[in-house]
Amino acid sequence: MNASKSTNSRIDNIAQNIEKSIEKLQHEVQEVKSSQQFISDEFENVKISVDDQKTLVSSMKLEITELKNDQAQAQQHIEELNYELNKIKQCSIESHLLISNVVQLVNENLDNLFGNILSALGLSCSSHEIIGITRLTSSNARGVPPILVRFINVSLKDKIMKMGRAKPLSCIDIGLNIDQRIYFNHRLTSLNQRLLGIARKFRNDNNYKFVWFSNGSVFIKKDENSNALKISDVHDLPDNNC
Repeated sequence: MNASKSTNSRIDNIAQNIEKSIEKLQHEVQEVKSSQQFISDEFENVKISVDDQKTLVSSMKLEITELKNDQAQAQQHIEELNYELNKIKQCSIESHLLISNVVQLVNENLDNLFGNILSALGLSCSSHEIIGITRLTSSNARGVPPILVRFINVSLKDKIMKMGRAKPLSCIDIGLNIDQRIYFNHRLTSLNQRLLGIARKFRNDNNYKFVWFSNGSVFIKKDENSNALKISDVHDLPDNNC
């Protein structure tokens, strides 16, 4: 009888221990489940945050693309405006003539000097056709500042340039004691002057024969049998020879 009670007691103890172990295990399992749920919730939050960031990044990329397009359009518009402004500036000085390489004398009389140039070319003009004559401050390679003559219209300027090409003059021809070629040129805006310089370099580097400025634009020509190309921008130069 006592043996039976002792056995039952041990069984009860074992059962209690098993029950406690099960309760502990259940508690641990519950904690694991809670942790899993927390991790799952956090993962969902992170996933939502990542999705939100992706959406934000996509939106920002779209905005950047739109800004780049706007910038490109604005830049193109600025270039168009600069081109039109340059045309207006060039038109405003179209009747200006630059006479280069005329030796400068102390106390020179530019009116008389210009009269001598006209006489040497076989031309004449009245005083009302001229707005003004002056020496500029800039100089050529010989240190000779050019003479600027402003006419009331472009007609006489074109005649002088045409005669200057047909009948080259030297300073000797106008009473100056030096054999120095006189040149007649258009007065150009800084943009056109730069473009003409680039075109001349292109001509020299690519075996082109002719570069000139006419009617407000720069032109370039390969040879006598080629068509003239109007150069409004450096991108107008032939790509295959750049």
